Amino acid sequence: MFKQVVALGDSLTEMGSDPGSAGWVAQMQNLCVSKADVLNRGFSGYTSRYIKLILPSLKIDWDQTILLTVLLGTNDAEVPDHADTGNVPISEFTANLRDIIQYVLAHGVPADRIILITPPP
Repeated sequence: MFKQVVALGDSLTEMGSDPGSAGWVAQMQNLCVSKADVLNRGFSGYTSRYIKLILPSLKIDWDQTILLTVLLGTNDAEVPDHADTGNVPISEFTANLRDIIQYVLAHGVPADRIILITPPP
């Protein structure tokens, strides 16, 4: 069984597996061939609130995870005055990220193997 790299996030992660656009997850998959499986757990439209809720159900073997990337915040930062917004207040976003990180740490992913990625401008 190969070790695994897990890319967790929103659509920026999900679409990162598109080799046609040289997506960042696709590039990781290429670099890890025969070394590790790269799991894309990106979910279009999801906020940190939703990722935190579904994290336990993702069926990831955390003991085999050698690297975790977390790219969240784009959907959290939507304008709060729109009716269909996923806006998450910054205090909740911060707490959600802490909870996500605590969850994976508690499941065996070392802190020095977790990379938090900020959304592009």
